This record gives sequence, C-alpha cells and structure tokens, in this order.
Amino acid sequence: MNTLDEISFVVLSQESYEVEQMMYQLVNSSSTGLYTISIGLIPLFSSIADGWLSILESKDIETEISGTKIPFDKLVKSTRVGYKLFSDKKINRITKQVQSNCNNFLSLLKSDYNFLQKIYIKCFGQQDFGVYHLNTIPFGNTSQFNIYLDSILDISTNNTFKSLENKGMSLLGEYSENLASFISSTTNSFGFSLNKELKTYVQQNQFTNTDFFFFDNKRKNILGGKLPTSTQLFLFNIYCQNNLFNYAIPYIFHSHNKLYYRSKIQSYLISINVLKKVQKKCQDLLKSEYIEEINYLIHKKELYFTFENKLRNNIFHYQIENTPISAFSDKNRFFEEMIEYHTVMKFDKFIEKIDNYLIQINSLICSIIEYDTK
Repeated sequence: MNTLDEISFVVLSQESYEVEQMMYQLVNSSSTGLYTISIGLIPLFSSIADGWLSILESKDIETEISGTKIPFDKLVKSTRVGYKLFSDKKINRITKQVQSNCNNFLSLLKSDYNFLQKIYIKCFGQQDFGVYHLNTIPFGNTSQFNIYLDSILDISTNNTFKSLENKGMSLLGEYSENLASFISSTTNSFGFSLNKELKTYVQQNQFTNTDFFFFDNKRKNILGGKLPTSTQLFLFNIYCQNNLFNYAIPYIFHSHNKLYYRSKIQSYLISINVLKKVQKKCQDLLKSEYIEEINYLIHKKELYFTFENKLRNNIFHYQIENTPISAFSDKNRFFEEMIEYHTVMKFDKFIEKIDNYLIQINSLICSIIEYDTK
C-alpha cells in the first residue's frame, strides 16, 4: 500500500464485510428479541455507510438511494452519531434534549387510552420506562433507542402512539433495507464470502423487557441517585450502550473482529467524555470518591488519546491520518497496527486495558445513579 487512503479503504472494506455478516445472521435468526438489538446496531451500521459516502463524495460520485422521504445520505449522517448520545454537546443541552425526548414519548404512551384507562393511570400511575436485557444484563432502554431513532421517527411530529408505531415500523424497515443494500453493494467486488454456517445461537427466552416507574416521582423504582433525573438517565444510557457494544454484540454474533474492537474503544471514549461533563456540571452533588475516580479515568485516557496524536479521529472516522505508512505491514492487521503505532503498545495489551477501564466505568456509573445490577 502506498497511501493512507488505500490503507483506510482496506480497513473500511473489512469492516463492511463484518457488517454484512452480522446482517446475514440477523435475517436468518428465529429470535424476535433480536429486533431490539437491530435498533442498537443502526448507528453502528450507519457509521460504515458514512465511511463509503465520504469516499464517494471525495470522488464526486453521487449516491442514488430512493424510497425514503429524508435523503439517504442525511439519514446516514444523523443516525451515525446516535451512539454518541449527544456527548459532544454541552451537558445542559444534552439533558434538555433527553428530557424533551422522554416527555414527548410519555405523552404518546397515554395518547390512545380510553376514559377508564386514563382514570386507572391517574390512580395507579403509568410505568414509563422500559429496559431491555440479554441474560439479565441491560443493553438498551426506551430513552436510549429513541435517541438512536430520533432522526428517523421524529417523535415530536406524531399525535398518537399508534401513529408513531406504524410510522416507525415503516420508516425503520425502509431505512434498514436501504442501508443493508448499500453496504452489501460495497462488498460485492471484494471477493468476501459470508460464513453461512455462523448463527446467532441466542434463544428468545434470553431476552427480557422490564417496565419501571422512572418519571413518576411517587412510584419511582429505578435510578435513585442524587443527580438530576435527566442526568442520571443520560448516564444509564451510556451504561446500557457499553453493555450493547461490549457484551451483547460479541455474545450474539460471536464477533471479535475489527468493528467490534472499534466500537468498544468508541464506547470507552464516549463514556469518559460523558463522565467529564457530568463531573463539571454536578461536582457539588458527587461524592469525593466519585470525583477522584473520574479524574483517574480521565488521566488514564489522556495517556493514549492526546490532541496531538489524533488517535481519537482515527477511531471515529475511516480516513486514517497522522500515521506514517511505515507503521503498516500486514493488510489483515492495518487497524491493529494503527492502534499499536499511536499507543506504543501491543494491540491485545491495549484492549485489555480498555476492557478493565470499561468495567470500572460501568461500576462507577451504577454507584452514582444507584442502579442495582442484581
């Protein structure tokens, strides 16, 4: 390989094949519980599509994907950042957006109720928060998935929950088909062959969905920390997302390839960014040991992800930069070699550190929001 563009192209091609393999496993699975996993994968798959759109744009090649009311390229870019969960915004904007999304969703929940149902809700409350589990481990919740799908569903424009449900099934299915078709078209000429023997090997009874009272202060039975409600919810979203990327995906797809490692590192960086913002905004409400632990995690992150080495950009985007060609020698390990150059560490050792930090981050979040994992 002579240029970073060529190396970037190879890495993107390899991860595109991984996505196609995951899509094949999803389509050929009998477990309906994978629908919720599919929602979580939309931003991840959109990230791959965005990488290809950037290449096509640089070569002045137009993309013609019909069938969606919103242009395909705009949907890709908006859903791609879904997994960042607004973490690049200021904490006030983040929590207001989270709260706004939830308020819109809650009003829709009760929109189709009849008179007797409304009386019941007034007397006994409405369970207003759903959490999705795989083997008792939460990997998603209604707030988190609403953020992922916000640009597709546009919850604020719906008058009833039924209209949202009908619109959601239609638009999500439409976008998913276009996304799958687009990504598959990019891998057709590379000679990749799907492993049709690889299944998901996950049973429907391994998925559970539990409803909680969260916004109903009189009956609240989840997340009892001292931070503002929307801030606790934001942290819980990050906790679920970490479990989605680092537990659910490898468990379901038996995947320990480049895309899995990239999403793991992205999840780690997003988590640190969020903790840093929460600490700055809510310092007076956090215990001193929590502040000390957050500072420790920030310090450890900055040992590898400094502004100068640009490693973060190489993790979140598919255009490798600020890395010498001499760092690459094995086309099957280009992603790993890029990491090794910037961290001056063997890839496996670096991932081991990331795994340990993610365990620490999740434990810290659970303590802050008083979420009982048992």
